[in-house]
Amino acid sequence: MNSNISWNVEAKIKNGKLDELQEWITKASYQVKKNEIGTLAYEFWLSQDKEYIHYYNRYLNSDALILHMNSISQMLPELLKLATPKKIAVYGPANDCVKNILKHLNPSYFNNYGGFTR
Repeated sequence: MNSNISWNVEAKIKNGKLDELQEWITKASYQVKKNEIGTLAYEFWLSQDKEYIHYYNRYLNSDALILHMNSISQMLPELLKLATPKKIAVYGPANDCVKNILKHLNPSYFNNYGGFTR
């Protein structure tokens, strides 16, 4: 069984904050890449109208996701000044600790139902 956990967050970019959001993404990406070996993917996707951003993150397991949340927590207030999360979907076997950390975001959880990952 694959223990990877991923999520997709859809967030509305606040008016006039796109350039600051790009700076935040650059800074956060550097920190995550340098310090979090269990973060397998840390990607941001901009809508064509530049009003929404999707964050796609993939972690080795629940422990790696928890490490990420602890590591990035000091930067989250700045992110929330730039974009407002609207929807979050979590994929994979999230443990109770992960669910507790994310509960304020009211995520939807999905378990693997078929297919494969390379």
